Amino acid sequence: MSFSRRSDEQKNTAEWQARFDEYLNAIENLQPSTGSSTDLIWEKCLSYGSAALVAPTGSRRERVLSRYVGLLNISNIEPEALPEWYSQVQGLLELVRSIYGDQESLLKVFAVSGNRTLALLAELHKLEKTSP
Repeated sequence: MSFSRRSDEQKNTAEWQARFDEYLNAIENLQPSTGSSTDLIWEKCLSYGSAALVAPTGSRRERVLSRYVGLLNISNIEPEALPEWYSQVQGLLELVRSIYGDQESLLKVFAVSGNRTLALLAELHKLEKTSP
């Protein structure tokens, strides 16, 4: 899919929105092939990252980011997967900052996600912002 070359206005057609929604549903419905469930989570993270890159401003982008954060909001992650999990979180923050120039909305989602680690990360970013 080459959605990224279109402006938000061009993405406001029923056809584009239907195709984008199909893509999001395909991500949701991904099933593990031969890898572990952790591999499936990382695959979905990569796919949501791609979707966030092309999502138009507004509710569709917010829905993608919410689904991404929902996927990251896993309380029983295996300890050996924590570095990859953290890398995904940092990657999402960097993506949002570099593409959209705004981490604040994502940090607000982290803060209310129900995941203590994501909430603490949001607090850490607030502290960094207020530091001289």
